[in-house]
Amino acid sequence: MKTPCLPIAFAALALSVSLPAIAAEPAVASEPEVTALDARIAAELHRLDLGLDPQSRTLLRDNQDMWSAWTREAMAKAQTMVADGEGTDADRAELAQALRAQRLSFLHALKTEGPEGLSGGWGNGLTEVLVDRENDPRAKLVSITNVMGARDAVCALEGAVREDATGITITPASDPRHPVHLHRQGIALVIEGAVVPKDDATRGCRFDGAYFPIEGADKIMPWLVN
Repeated sequence: MKTPCLPIAFAALALSVSLPAIAAEPAVASEPEVTALDARIAAELHRLDLGLDPQSRTLLRDNQDMWSAWTREAMAKAQTMVADGEGTDADRAELAQALRAQRLSFLHALKTEGPEGLSGGWGNGLTEVLVDRENDPRAKLVSITNVMGARDAVCALEGAVREDATGITITPASDPRHPVHLHRQGIALVIEGAVVPKDDATRGCRFDGAYFPIEGADKIMPWLVN
């Protein structure tokens, strides 16, 4: 599905939404295209719900709640921009469809069985993460937030790896006081402790959370493995 070419300002507002702020969503859902996409999203969630283990099912439901909150705030900001004359109702409707189409694509790609191990590509529908362990005993962790084809913050850390019974801990060479722990929960990869300070150059960038296996991350971020 081709992503609509939205006005730059509308795309930017979607990227700038903070989580997990909740806002009342304006009445967009009555539009036939949006209603149809919502129904398809519900069907994909049902498909996954039937096949996932309980732990993965809970993580995916939390992930859907996160995405819903993010979408509501994005649409509320879009409505404010329309009211201020910085966009039109047609732009806003197009944004509502684009966000749902992107979500549907993410859910459709999810499988009910995850790969072995921690390395490879992972995503939560807003951010994609790649874990590279080709240079043991070091590892590299990179994330990129990519919404509607526009790239937001890119985060990268690299450091020594220590394995334990639950997963691995990466101690960043640039900030050894803040190690990052990665472990598996069901099909998902859970990252804990990796938050980049807001005064950092990558402002607002963070890794922590649960991510689901995705394919093609090495093509999205080929420079990771160089």
